[in-house]
Amino acid sequence: MIQQDKAVIAKNAKAQKDYSEYLEEAKGFSEKTVRVFERAITIFNQFFTDDYKKLSKEDAILFKEWLKTDYMNDLQPQTRVMMLRQLSSFFEFLSREPGYRRSNLGRVSTYLEPDKADKKIRNHVDSTMYPDLEEAQKVFDAAAKDDTLIGRRDQAIVAMMVFGAVRIDALISLPIAAFDPKKGIVYQINKYGVRTKFDKQIPTVLMKFDSAMYDYLMGYPAILKNIGFKKEDPLFPSVQMVKSGDDLYFSTPTDLSRDFIASQETIRNVLRKRSEEAGIDYYSPHKYRHLAFLLAWRLCDKPEDIKVISQNFGHEKISTMLTEYSNFAPDILIKKASDINNRQGSVGAVDEKLYMQFQQFQKFMEMKGE
Repeated sequence: MIQQDKAVIAKNAKAQKDYSEYLEEAKGFSEKTVRVFERAITIFNQFFTDDYKKLSKEDAILFKEWLKTDYMNDLQPQTRVMMLRQLSSFFEFLSREPGYRRSNLGRVSTYLEPDKADKKIRNHVDSTMYPDLEEAQKVFDAAAKDDTLIGRRDQAIVAMMVFGAVRIDALISLPIAAFDPKKGIVYQINKYGVRTKFDKQIPTVLMKFDSAMYDYLMGYPAILKNIGFKKEDPLFPSVQMVKSGDDLYFSTPTDLSRDFIASQETIRNVLRKRSEEAGIDYYSPHKYRHLAFLLAWRLCDKPEDIKVISQNFGHEKISTMLTEYSNFAPDILIKKASDINNRQGSVGAVDEKLYMQFQQFQKFMEMKGE
């Protein structure tokens, strides 16, 4: 790597600063999301030390290869795909800025398209992609056997992920005030300090996929209020810790603090513990989000229902739900395809109502520009 000229360093730093401001102010991205984009640029700067204006398509191609070298061997294919897309967005932005408009950055950005192999790995669906409802119920029941306030909290965590497809960062930042059990709505909005992806404002109607779990979740805030929790306190509090000598331990097995959970790993550990107790495989929090989308998908009757579910769970575009959250695991896909194949009747005997629904859906998608 050659040593950068101070003028080049300053110019590139200004370009990065302008882009960060654009993401935050024009696009409305959260500070956390902006940091992710900045990390991608920082890694790129380890490879390319010249003026961004001089970036060529050959440099872009070599950078993609560099990301796969031993030097960057800790990067997963999914991370490479996301990073390349973030960098492509950066250089496309820069190509419209004064001082860069005569450069080839707009065209060069297209050469940062992720490799097909990486995209296939990122989009790969295996048989353990997500739990089914029965497995989620078993995890919920395992927490129910823990007759403590921690067990009560863990039950509610599982239920909230299944019925609301709530992302993990939003989950740990929800105050009691953000949940209205009378209406069955959780308000993932700035007013309550809830951290959402891209700072989206998401009022979510919780879907009643299972009556027992749903009824429990609606009654959960009352449990907290009965032990003195206020509306500004966390809906899913951390466990209280006290120090005794050199060791940390729980003061009692039933104690909850008034503090918000600080780390996403806490939720993963909750699921690991309860899954082990239930005797099932561990599924990450995001895989429970996949379950929620799939269960909601099955409830859709009309074309607009798909848009409603998509937006209810925080996606502005239907295409995200259709491409990222509606894939079937191979074993389920084989069964469903076989069921379709074994149906009685000729191919020409198309159900009129189903055909009409399909036409409506096509028109709806065209109207939405997707």
